[in-house]
Amino acid sequence: MMAVSRGKSLGEAVEGAVAELDFERVRQEYWEQEEFVFLERFLPPAVVAERLVPQVERLRSDVHRTYLPRFKKGGSISAYTLSEKAPEFLELYRSPAFLGFLSRLVDARLTLCPKNDPHACALYFYTEPTSMAIFNGDKLWHSITPLGNGEERVSLTLEYVTNPEMPPLKRLFSNMKDAFAYFGVRTLLRRRR
Repeated sequence: MMAVSRGKSLGEAVEGAVAELDFERVRQEYWEQEEFVFLERFLPPAVVAERLVPQVERLRSDVHRTYLPRFKKGGSISAYTLSEKAPEFLELYRSPAFLGFLSRLVDARLTLCPKNDPHACALYFYTEPTSMAIFNGDKLWHSITPLGNGEERVSLTLEYVTNPEMPPLKRLFSNMKDAFAYFGVRTLLRRRR
């Protein structure tokens, strides 16, 4: 793994992590597992501990808590809030090296989500025993496994698209879902500047 230097930007750490990957092995595993791959310790633990965990701690008061029976019990922080209060997460999301790696991996030209998408780069907090979220991405069911007593899980999601266009009716539905199931009405009204 790459040595951590406090002088390096997060973007440089991501670039180094991508350079160290055995791309052909990762790509083969991705396609053999029906478009899924798990990269354990993609970023060195020290980078996560020094650069990202402290920002998570600072954001705790900004978590929007939601409870939807049988679907979601947890908290969320939108890309808008991350942009304002923890921009290093957006540095990771926007990393040209990471975006290039993902585009090569999936054999498609990926782009960043539109600026009005609060899910583009978001944090999800699960802090209560039995907290769990299940949602369907295009081809893959994702889940956060239930927690035990005293456990906490924070999940960073990064979304990319092949086409940033969304018809108005779909955008309205997406905005309503975001307002009530994830980030709150205030966040929807605020939007990213």
